[in-house]
Amino acid sequence: MSTTLQQIAELLNGRQYGDETTTEIEKLAKDNNIVILFGASDDLAEFRGAIFDEVGCYGGGVITANPEIKAFWMGNEPTYQTWSYIFPKDLQNVRFNIFEDEDKGTIYCEGAVFYKPENLKLL
Repeated sequence: MSTTLQQIAELLNGRQYGDETTTEIEKLAKDNNIVILFGASDDLAEFRGAIFDEVGCYGGGVITANPEIKAFWMGNEPTYQTWSYIFPKDLQNVRFNIFEDEDKGTIYCEGAVFYKPENLKLL
């Protein structure tokens, strides 16, 4: 039985900044062609699972081509501390939240999981 986007997102949702994922979750994602995307610091988009890489995105902007995924810098918004992502309408994704504090009062970023498209290219 294959693992779904929702299942991976549930494993990631509620984790802490600096401890966003585990080796086991990344392997499960990789084995199911799923990409995990989350923000780090004020300038990085981190990819795990079917892709293991990072892309600079200081201030936000386009981080992949064909399909185009954009990193959106939230700044110090009331809901999110830093990152969210904008996906093309035809690229199914499931969101999860990474927190910055133990009591889960501040969401550090909104991450996403998606199936790796054949033609995905990091910028």
